[in-house]
Amino acid sequence: MTLVSVIFINIAFAESGSNQIPSWIKNNAKWWADGSIDDDSFTQGIQYLIKDGIIKVQSTIQEDKPSSNEIPSWIKNNAKWWAEGQIDDDSFVTGVEFLIKTGLIQLPITNENIEQKINSNAPDFTILLKPDSMVLPRGGYGEVDITVKSLNGWDERIWLNIPIPIGPIKYPTIVPKLVTPTSNSDATAAFAVDVEEFSCPGQYRMAVYGMRNTDKIPMTTHYTYFNLEILPTGKIFELSSDQQVITIQKGSSKSFDLKIKNLDKHDWGFLVDPADNFRAPTGVKIEHTQAAISVKNGESNKATITIKTSEDIRTPMTFTLPMQALTAVNCDPAWMEKTNIVVNIIGQEDSSDSDQILIPDSGYTKPTNTKPQLTIPKQVTQEATSSSGAVVNYNVSGKDTEDGTVTPSCDHPSGSTFPIGSTTVKCTVNDSDGNSISGTFTVTVRDTTPPNIAAFQPTEVSRDETGVVVFFEVTANDLVDGNVPTSCNYPSGTKFPIGVTVLTCTADDSRGNHASRSLQLTVTVTESGQ
Repeated sequence: MTLVSVIFINIAFAESGSNQIPSWIKNNAKWWADGSIDDDSFTQGIQYLIKDGIIKVQSTIQEDKPSSNEIPSWIKNNAKWWAEGQIDDDSFVTGVEFLIKTGLIQLPITNENIEQKINSNAPDFTILLKPDSMVLPRGGYGEVDITVKSLNGWDERIWLNIPIPIGPIKYPTIVPKLVTPTSNSDATAAFAVDVEEFSCPGQYRMAVYGMRNTDKIPMTTHYTYFNLEILPTGKIFELSSDQQVITIQKGSSKSFDLKIKNLDKHDWGFLVDPADNFRAPTGVKIEHTQAAISVKNGESNKATITIKTSEDIRTPMTFTLPMQALTAVNCDPAWMEKTNIVVNIIGQEDSSDSDQILIPDSGYTKPTNTKPQLTIPKQVTQEATSSSGAVVNYNVSGKDTEDGTVTPSCDHPSGSTFPIGSTTVKCTVNDSDGNSISGTFTVTVRDTTPPNIAAFQPTEVSRDETGVVVFFEVTANDLVDGNVPTSCNYPSGTKFPIGVTVLTCTADDSRGNHASRSLQLTVTVTESGQ
């Protein structure tokens, strides 16, 4: 009786060509073919190729040992021709796969090998967030759906978690934590974004990760990220002074009060000080009774500021003292309010009626306000995720000598969906004095991702002593184009003869990105007696 067995082996090759086969491997192949080295020496070279991902084997090792330990002559001929450049790498790999599959070359399969295979190939599962970004006010609330897809074609057990919650968010709870996507269906979960009332405006990024939970395959972890923007809620306090113009004789001191009125519904602490860029003139000291004060919601409090002058200061002198109060929390930027105090210092000889003290109502001129600074990217490049393009996030910032941190505005905001191609983004920043500055940069969304050809498995429909007829269906999907056609070197329904045949299917998207997937079919005949 004659038995025909069929073995399917998936082989995947990197399209980038970044893994090059070292020359000494070809020397080994030639010497092995000539009989100069033994099988063990040749096997060491093959182990190197597999370990470094140059040959990628995705198969189940055949447990039955071959009836003969003799290596077929065509295998050694292949090795020699490959070493001499007469056949390509794929033909050589076909022979190697035959040796491994038939057990003529024994290669140890270790956790390290498997883990490297998992990490070097396409992801085994993916985590999708909907939405993947959110804009909320202080005290706002939102929910994010999580979808976990298995990309391996088998059932998974995935633990979902958030390693460390970001400051303004109450600890998010994922329900459930353990999800089980299968080859036919996705798994879903969700977590809440609950923003603390007492939180800082700004942009935050939070990691969500999934970890394979199994004792059969080495543990792998994949991350995705959620972006949150917390909006400011307007002015939360007012700053004012009981004196806008102060006149002091040299060698003396004078005090004034800064009043802070809390407009927010929360109690706040405030830091009171001269502006960061202020440098007091020689002979002048600025002191305050307390640098930090607390103000309950809806109430007011004050800080007392004292200006001290020395006897030997040169007079008359006039300068502007910029005072600021900011929230005593770790916000960047913190809420800040400013007020300017005009200080006139005079001597005994300057107090006659013939001398004029410069105050705002009698000729004081406000110092020139400098233009703000704008920081923008040189350019931003991102891979397309759909036919619409991609959501692009970028960072821009503004800074002003007088106002401190100022917020730019852009005609295409960060977090917008940008179409495939190049888009010019214009950003502008203004200060409180009406000065502005603008700049542009380019956002490029490109499509360089090849289609994904789904793993396929031929189905045997008939067999005889000369070969096996199989049918198969091959599909491919592209992030931008969606479903794309495939082409194979052997059509479905082909009768594959006894021996080794490599079935290769390819797919191309509209931008010329190419993908291929090969399936090695080995048809063997075994004679058994009655």
